Amino acid sequence: MSMINDILSDVSTLTSNEKLQLVDKILTSISPVNKGVDIVWGKEAEERLTAKESGDILTVDAKDLFSKYQKQAMTSVILLELAQDELADTFEAFEYKQKNLGYIFVQEICNTIEHIKSHPDIWAKSSENTQRSIIKNFSYSVIYQKSEDTIVILAIASLLKAPRYKVSMVLSERRIEGSAQIPTNLYIR
Repeated sequence: MSMINDILSDVSTLTSNEKLQLVDKILTSISPVNKGVDIVWGKEAEERLTAKESGDILTVDAKDLFSKYQKQAMTSVILLELAQDELADTFEAFEYKQKNLGYIFVQEICNTIEHIKSHPDIWAKSSENTQRSIIKNFSYSVIYQKSEDTIVILAIASLLKAPRYKVSMVLSERRIEGSAQIPTNLYIR
């Protein structure tokens, strides 16, 4: 395990792009690429791109295509309201920071959730009953709990800041809003 820790220590000094390149090399070492076949696919891809750009080949909406092949009994995903609020606030903050950055963030969350659905057990433990998957290119993670057929997104969590929304505060506010308001003048002596 110390060798892995040494490697992780070295990896922490890499840029995001260098880390992604390293991941690609690790995945390639697990499933080696046949160089000759890779070259043939590269040429074919360039020819397909040229044909697409010239209008000789049609495109198909990926969402429509993949929906035909996906299993009907897929794992469902639900979000807590608090996670929805965190998503909305973070989206707005990123959009304020840079146009379209919020949309990129949401797309990365969708990608992360798809990874979670595909492999719910491989991500790091966040607590005794929850796990977290880090969102690529952002200092955020998705904290979730899985059951047999449902992934519950509990938080869109910053890796750098404590939670802004705490369940204890939200429940307390709901109790206050739901109870009859006692006139403040009763407390004046």
